[in-house]
Amino acid sequence: MFQEFLKQSLIKLKTTLPYRLIINNLILIVIAIVLLFLTIHSIIYSIFFGLFLMHLYKNNRLFFKITIIFIMITICSYYYHICRLPTVQNIIQSGKGKVVQIDYFEKYQKIYLKSNDGIIILYDDYHFSLKVGLIITFTGIPKKVYGKRVFKGFDYAKYLQRQKVVGIVNLKEIQIIEYKFDYRIIRQQIYNYLHKNFSKESFLFLQGILFGDTSFFDEIFYNSLIDIGVIHLFAISGLHIKLFISLLTNFLKKLKVHEKLINISVAGLLVFYLIITLWSPSILRASLMYLINRINKKYNLRLSSLDIVSLVFILLIIINPLYIYHYGFLMSFCVSIIIILCSPLVSHLSSLKQILVISVVTQILSFPIVVNLNSKYNLMSPFVNVLYILGVSSFILPFAIIVFIFPFLDFLFRLLVMIFSRLTILINENFSIFINFPKFTNIQTILYVGLIFSILKFYYNRKLQRYLIVLFIGLIFILSNTTFFKPYGSIYFLDLHNGESIVIQEPFNQCNVIIDTGDGKNNVVTNFLLNHGIKRIDYLILTHNHDDHNGEAEHIIQNFNVKNIVVHKYDNSYISRNYSTIRVQENNKITCGKLSFEVLNPANYNQDENDNSIVLFTIINNQKFLFTGDITKNIEKQLITKYKLEIDILKVAHHGSNTSTSLEFIKKTKPKYAIIMNGSVEKFNFPHPSVLHILQNNDVTTFTTKQYNSIEYRYFYNDKGIFYSVHGKI
Repeated sequence: MFQEFLKQSLIKLKTTLPYRLIINNLILIVIAIVLLFLTIHSIIYSIFFGLFLMHLYKNNRLFFKITIIFIMITICSYYYHICRLPTVQNIIQSGKGKVVQIDYFEKYQKIYLKSNDGIIILYDDYHFSLKVGLIITFTGIPKKVYGKRVFKGFDYAKYLQRQKVVGIVNLKEIQIIEYKFDYRIIRQQIYNYLHKNFSKESFLFLQGILFGDTSFFDEIFYNSLIDIGVIHLFAISGLHIKLFISLLTNFLKKLKVHEKLINISVAGLLVFYLIITLWSPSILRASLMYLINRINKKYNLRLSSLDIVSLVFILLIIINPLYIYHYGFLMSFCVSIIIILCSPLVSHLSSLKQILVISVVTQILSFPIVVNLNSKYNLMSPFVNVLYILGVSSFILPFAIIVFIFPFLDFLFRLLVMIFSRLTILINENFSIFINFPKFTNIQTILYVGLIFSILKFYYNRKLQRYLIVLFIGLIFILSNTTFFKPYGSIYFLDLHNGESIVIQEPFNQCNVIIDTGDGKNNVVTNFLLNHGIKRIDYLILTHNHDDHNGEAEHIIQNFNVKNIVVHKYDNSYISRNYSTIRVQENNKITCGKLSFEVLNPANYNQDENDNSIVLFTIINNQKFLFTGDITKNIEKQLITKYKLEIDILKVAHHGSNTSTSLEFIKKTKPKYAIIMNGSVEKFNFPHPSVLHILQNNDVTTFTTKQYNSIEYRYFYNDKGIFYSVHGKI
């Protein structure tokens, strides 16, 4: 009955004018929706959005109206979802909810609890015996969630909010109330089956290759997969779905099962995978594409492959507009579209050459996504991809399915996994050519993708294509060297977990100076430099030998072209013992580009390492800066006795501790602005109220990283300069 109704409805639909207009034009609606989201993100993109809508209006007014309808539906859906997003809280100590997911790690387990307000993540160091479906109450210690702390950094709070997480808690006690069946227990049972029947190496690999869960991979192996550009093979996608469906249908056909039952079995397989992967966007995409493709063929809807992938994109975005922030979602659609566009152009080539060409073009198109995730690109990725795609699709993935069904073959699979892992690490270490790129802005991404599609569209227009390729190469060069085209200078005061790091970047890449590196937790400074395209460091100045000031120094030295390392005369750190360093003391000078730093301290050796801190005075853009390290009031007194120091901007010593920043020092130096880099280690309680009181009473405008996160002083030559935080102008 339903099938007949569907058939008649589709027949009527095919005869309508709107349907005939939409055929082969659905990609235009996709472009309109993408431009809509860019406009929501920043009003500047409304120019592109408006021009595109004008183009549609001029070409066909009815199609324009259809596009507007889809845009309005998307807007309503977007704001409906945004309004329902919870606020991430840092005060949750107890609560009640249902266990919906458990991730097992060696030292702890991560429990996802569904409460009335949203998802609560519980970190369990006690390994409580739990299963999906249990209703529990809990008590614990709130784990603070931070938002965006550095420029171009990751906004963890926003990420959690989009996952509908309301808080994170370090679990102390639980009480089980009752059990209610939850379909997600199937996922847990599958993982329990893997854990029970397979060696650790096979278990972790099967989780990744069959279910897309790479969270338990060895860090070196996982980073190698990312670096050589094959991590996408462990994201369940069309490759997996096609193979699974092919194996199932061929098996059932050999058993002479009726086609209707085969279709039901395939549908069951897709639902099973959606449950196991917790409704992964890439699985939803692959499943919907398979379903719509079947309907298209059966009822002759005349939808092209590009129409189908566009229709799936539109449907998923309307269902959940927040998918637009999911890198896996974007990557899977980029790859699907590029394969569809390239197929006619390479149809005359052999299978191997087709895979190579499509791999190269796919890598090129997904390049902005890769760079925004990794801040570097491996030139060998397209070629390595071909080998891995052939190996994984023709051997490793089929063998993984067989081993999953027949666990007694684990010893063979374990050997294969070990060879695969070591080979991947070996290739990454010896056959990789990396080029560092800063994070792409949305405008840069639009220009990049627009040029790629133009090159493909005008593939047979050789003259125009040559111009487009020259433009493309020029764009890549500019994107790789954005620091040379940056017309303004920046002094970044980074908001770190513990410690200080100041990055000074002169206009047009004339000079790059780093003063201290923080404690190195999560390599925040390294990632900051990569995200901003900084490849050369003229001076790495380590003010003194404390971990919260030099903890990331070695990692930076190993990953960047560091011209000079500066330490104080009496420094006895690991860096000064193992690397060539410049030792400075009072009256020395450091010159870099148009910058000149006067070293005011240390004059003599001090028992307190804080008082050995390098103190730097410099004038940048007619503004007098004083960088004070962790000096105490004792050294402050010596400085104002020896020098007539009147400054504009003061980096407050020792994170705002009351061991520094005396009233006398502030009265003598007369700073207009003070910046306190206090970190987030709460036991130190930085900055001290007495320091804030002194600054306030002396009319010093004070910025703390506790309040503003990272702070940038941005200047053009002969301009006063402006202070920004990661959240905007301050």
